[in-house]
Amino acid sequence: MPYQFGKYDHVFAPEYAFGGMEHPGCVTLNERFLFRHRVTDDARRRRASLLMHEMAHMWFGDYVTMRWWDDLWLNEAFATMLAVVAQPEATSYGEGWTSFTHVDVPLARRADQLPTSHAIRVRTADTDAARSNFGPIVYRRGAAVLHELAERVGWDTFVAGVRSYLRTHAWGNAGLDDLVAALREVSGEDLDRWVDEWLLRSGINTVAVRRDTGGVRIVQEAEPRVEPRHLRMRLGAFDHDGTALVPRTPVEVTLDPPGCARELPEFGDPEPDLLIPNVDAVSHVKTVLDPRSRDTALRSLSAVDDPRARAVVWGALWDEVQDGRLPARDYASAVLTHGRSERDVGVLEALLDRASRAVWVYADRARVPEALEAMAHGLREQLADAGYGSDRQLALARALVGVVGADEHAFLGDVVCGRSPWPGLEVDPDLRWRAVVRVAESGGDIDELLEVALEADPGDYGRRSALTAEAARPSAAAKEKAWTRLLGGDHSLAERQAIMAGLRKPGQEALLTPFAGRYWQTLESLAGTAEVEFLSAFARALYPCLTDDDKGVLEATDEFLARGPLPSSVLKVVREERAELAVVRTARACDAAGARR
Repeated sequence: MPYQFGKYDHVFAPEYAFGGMEHPGCVTLNERFLFRHRVTDDARRRRASLLMHEMAHMWFGDYVTMRWWDDLWLNEAFATMLAVVAQPEATSYGEGWTSFTHVDVPLARRADQLPTSHAIRVRTADTDAARSNFGPIVYRRGAAVLHELAERVGWDTFVAGVRSYLRTHAWGNAGLDDLVAALREVSGEDLDRWVDEWLLRSGINTVAVRRDTGGVRIVQEAEPRVEPRHLRMRLGAFDHDGTALVPRTPVEVTLDPPGCARELPEFGDPEPDLLIPNVDAVSHVKTVLDPRSRDTALRSLSAVDDPRARAVVWGALWDEVQDGRLPARDYASAVLTHGRSERDVGVLEALLDRASRAVWVYADRARVPEALEAMAHGLREQLADAGYGSDRQLALARALVGVVGADEHAFLGDVVCGRSPWPGLEVDPDLRWRAVVRVAESGGDIDELLEVALEADPGDYGRRSALTAEAARPSAAAKEKAWTRLLGGDHSLAERQAIMAGLRKPGQEALLTPFAGRYWQTLESLAGTAEVEFLSAFARALYPCLTDDDKGVLEATDEFLARGPLPSSVLKVVREERAELAVVRTARACDAAGARR
């Protein structure tokens, strides 16, 4: 359908609170998307995705506007999905669903498992309540569910229905029933069950393969908080031939209530080495690998040729870390072993970020130093083989700077001073600041390094990075100074976010424990005086998940939530952070048990 407005502008705003926001004929964007340092092609791809998301709002939001906040998904889920669909047509970055499976789907899946999970379409009383609904479920899960519907009815039919919806309600308001009516008229399908199961219900269904003496079967697991859905998906199977995992012909399966299970005689004697439910990532489900498949994946995932199938497995392994079924250090080891075979540097960056979090946050605290040393060793090995000046070299260098130990201050100092240890890779301001922060949080002297880094990068990015570095210092005086600066100064929201980014660092639990009580007092005192954006940022960034008293923090959280002295959108953040602390405890226990085996 043709563009309906007389002009189309991009306006980049300093310290904009959002990534981007559409207005008829104009999109306002955060200035961080005007890159001022070296970025990878994937960073440019993500920027293009944002631009396409906001452009899609010219139709889904401006040309046709949701009738009320209940149907926020009609704006955001469509814009998110269309940015993925348009990527191969409008950019040079190729298909977008594999990256979506790696980056977006895990966020939606985790949000669906939180105590704050909600349906994609939610009855919304007012604009304050609507604020709570902006998040992974409406955006990312909404896009995933629309993707599944389009695959089911056929993309041509889906597009025809959407065009009919836009034409019918042009320059007006519309809701769920209007979209469903348009799709039903074109497809001839009864979509009431799909609406009920996928738009009006919360939670995510778990699909697993079972192997026993009776053979192989796939099941939709019974869960107390999630009703079963009618699922359709493709099941992939692979045999290891000594060098590669060779795919068999995939099988289409349906898992319908009440049975929610299917025998798989197709995969009988001999049974495949690796079975991947939802191998094409079309169905929005949580995949659990059976023990044999998981072992095969940990040993040989890079031998799977299909990048989408690998994305599904990587997501399943990350879920196992957070569920306390896979030791965090085993996941990090798998990333070092098999991540090197991922040709998409954006995928590699996502995997390295998760491996770093696995080690820093989810690993047994007693084992963190040796896990960091192992990760640094593996990254150095890969850097030796990375192409000079390549995006891969940059991604590996960034990851290495984030995990080297306190005995590497001389190496980090060279990076800050612009002396690159990697042939062909120029040290840019971003890499300098990463090195400064790592020196700071590991107890090094950063006074001279701050001067060097600020001279090389004297702008607002440099000033905010300096605030982060100063707050990251592992001393009681530095933490107290950062806390006072955060609450007592006249800093902007972006500057306060920079301070908070340095205040709470893994490995500084003893220093952060005294701030746990102050967190609750400050959070309550800010209510009614601070803007909601800062209140929510404070609630998330400084929640006391890194202390020496996890049990006490959980108890204090429950007491605070029982009183409920804050806006619902902020209380939602606190509930989610409590859930993450529970995940951390479970994951660390799993990692510690794995070390004892």
